[in-house]
Amino acid sequence: MTPSPYESQHVKITVRPPQFGLRTLLFAAAGVGLTFGVLGWFEVSAAVGFFVLAVLLVAALATAGLMAALLQAYTIVDTAGPPAPKEGEPNNPFEDNPSA
Repeated sequence: MTPSPYESQHVKITVRPPQFGLRTLLFAAAGVGLTFGVLGWFEVSAAVGFFVLAVLLVAALATAGLMAALLQAYTIVDTAGPPAPKEGEPNNPFEDNPSA
């Protein structure tokens, strides 16, 4: 069997992808709750509430798209594959080559 073209490529991500902790997710949920609580406190109509929800969803999708584009921009695909280990060096697949 011939290897697929993706097996011979070495992908190196030069930036760390964003990671969100529990505290960030709780703050986001509290922010959404506060937003809709304030809307209910001011007794706005349901149409305004749905509009705010739509704006929040569009902002979340735009943020996800921006993060995906940034991750793609900082991802380098090397078609030559990983560098061969030097003589006497152990083969460590989890170690990045800082000289590359």
